[in-house]
Parts: sequence; C-alpha cells; structure tokens
Amino acid sequence: MALINKLDADCTATDKTLTVLTAGVFPANWSFAALIKAEKIWVTNVSGVTLTCVRGYQGTTAAAYSSGEVITVQVDEQYIRDMVAYIDTLIASVSAHKDTHDPNDGSDALDTANAAEISAVVAAGTGTSHSLSRADHVHAINHGIADNHLVTVDDADAADNQAAIFTANGIEGVNVGIASGNMVKIDAADVADDEYARFTATGLESRTKGEVATDLKDQFPQAITDNHVITADAADIADDEYARFTANGLESRTAAEVLMNLMAGTTVLSTGSKIIFDKDMSTDGYYAGLCCNGVAGATLAFGDSVYYAVADSRWELTDADAVATSFGMLGICVLAAANDGDATRILLVGQVCADTAFPTFTVGAPVYLSSTAGDLTSTMPTKATNRCVRVVGQAWPTADDLWFNPDNEWLEYA
Repeated sequence: MALINKLDADCTATDKTLTVLTAGVFPANWSFAALIKAEKIWVTNVSGVTLTCVRGYQGTTAAAYSSGEVITVQVDEQYIRDMVAYIDTLIASVSAHKDTHDPNDGSDALDTANAAEISAVVAAGTGTSHSLSRADHVHAINHGIADNHLVTVDDADAADNQAAIFTANGIEGVNVGIASGNMVKIDAADVADDEYARFTATGLESRTKGEVATDLKDQFPQAITDNHVITADAADIADDEYARFTANGLESRTAAEVLMNLMAGTTVLSTGSKIIFDKDMSTDGYYAGLCCNGVAGATLAFGDSVYYAVADSRWELTDADAVATSFGMLGICVLAAANDGDATRILLVGQVCADTAFPTFTVGAPVYLSSTAGDLTSTMPTKATNRCVRVVGQAWPTADDLWFNPDNEWLEYA
C-alpha cells in the first residue's frame, strides 16, 4: 500500500522545500521516507502542501524534477511503527493533561466545578504555574496602558462631568472648568481656522477678528480722551500722509492738505521762529519753497523757467528776447507737463536743483533769464533791441542749485 501525491512546482537538486499538489495526503505528525523516481527523501515536516525534507536520503542521488512528478510514501512496517509511537505519545500527553484538571480530592468531575468570580485587578505579568488546576491560578484582569490590555478606572477619583486622563494605572477623573488644576473644554462646533480663543464659564469658544474688535471696542470706548481707543478711517489712509485728530479718531491728510490747513487761518511766527532751507538738498529733482498748482501752456520739463500768461491763465516758457514773457509773474516748473493743458506745479520762491535743465552756474552770482526759451544763464544778456534783462535769483549752495527769488525790476534794451 502507498500514499501517492504529485509535485505542484519544479524543483532543483538542492531544494529542501517541495510543494505537492494535494494537502492532507501525507502525515503531518511524524517524519517519514518518500520516493521520487530513484531518489529517496526524508520528510521532517508537513505544512499544508509544503514538505520540508532531507534530499538524497540513504545514499540516493538528489536530482531536479518537473511539476507533476509522482512522489510516493510506502505504508510499510516502518511507517506503521512510527504511527504507533506517535499515538502512544499522544495518549500519554492527554492522560497527564487530564490529571491537572482533576479536583483536589479526586471525587468530583471537572465539568461540575463552578467558575470562580474575577476577584482582583493586577498588573500584567508572566505566569508561574504549569498546572491547569484552579488552585494554581489567580482569576484576575491584567490591566495597563499597553496594546491588548484593559484600562481600569479609579472610581474614587471619578465624578460626573469630569474629563478622563490616562495615568500609569489607568484612567482617573479630572475636573473641567476655568480653575487652577482643571482642564479647559473647547466648543468644537464653534471653532474655525484663524480665529481667537475666548474663555467662558464652561471653557473656550472661538471668536472672529470682527468679534474680537467689537469686544475690545466695548471694553475701551473710542474717543479722544484719556484711556480710550482711537480708531482710524482705513478707507482714507495712504502712504506718506499725516494723521489728523477728529471727533471720531484719526483721518489721513496729504502734505498739501496739511499746508492748506495751516494757511487757512492766521499763522504767527513767534520770536525766534525759523523756516530753514536745507543747504545739503543738492539732489537732482529736489525742491523746497512756496509753490502753486496750475495748467501748462506748452510742454514743460522740470527746471524750465516759465511766466504766467494772463490771456489764458497758463504757464508758458520765458524768453529774454520777448518782454511780454519776461516782465510779469515768473516761476520754475517742478512738475513736468507733457502737453499744453496738462496739470503742472510751479515754484514761486524757494530752492531747486535741476542738473539737466540748469547750466553750471557761478555760486553766489546772479542768474538771468536766457534768450533760449525756458532757460536760465549766469551771464547777463548782451544788448539787443527789445531784449530784457531780469535777475531771477542766485546760484546756491552749489553750481547746480538755484535760489529762485525773481527781482521785480527789469531792464529792456532800446
């Protein structure tokens, strides 16, 4: 008689793990010999369809085999002897195990014994008994803060409406509320990103920026008074402007608006008061002094010399060869105008630096209107019919700077 199976995968001569087609054909409880063609193997373990074995057993030669090759186990005298030995061992083991379950006096059947109540809570630990007798075992719960353990509650420390906190021994209760040593509860339904936390009687709630601003406003009324908050009109604020107090807080004012406010009333300079021009302000494009806004009557560049044309109320280029452009109200363009009719700004009295427009002046010497439209010169114009000579200021503090202060008198050549 033989037990027959087949290989379910190819194998080499050195493979010690073979796969068979059908599980349960070969015994899984003791070692045995099997035959593949002329090679004898010794199987030491069977797990499902996997055989662990010694190849080339009893002097045979190990070889490679293809899937489907027949593997045979002879049910011979040796096979029967091995099976009987396994059964004897199993019977002895069962008998010894049965003795550990007998009651202490040996008179009661095991299945009549009542299970003991779990009577204690102990920390997890390694068992010490090798017996299954009831007397050798403590009926208890292993507990601890670890995987697959039970967490117990310190009942003496727990109360309604408390929060639970893990400790070395399990869970204990912690009071919730705004008090020392208590946990603070959050109203999760009221929480949103980028909001602020506010303490309440029951914990924390979430507040938007607007709500916080309202809370602060209610706490600190706004007014121009000691210990009050001053608010700003954000829609009216711009870079490089100045703050002015109003009945409601602060508003933004341009430099021109500040100047007009100052000039709207009577300004009295007390003894010792000074208006000082910075002599170090010699940077191209800088100016300081009394200015007015106006309309250009031609294309004007920064530093051009201009006169006020009464006929059309516009600022046009001066020309020393035309008395009509030279004897009236003069100025220096400090805001370029691309076209006739564009807005401009005119310096009436003050200091201006225009490296591009001005020639190299003689520091401290008078500066005159030039016969070239819109230009100035340090050289007094030569005699020519209807030519006008008019001083408009002095070069100061450098050869590229002009102190503009036109003389009210002029000379016309006959």
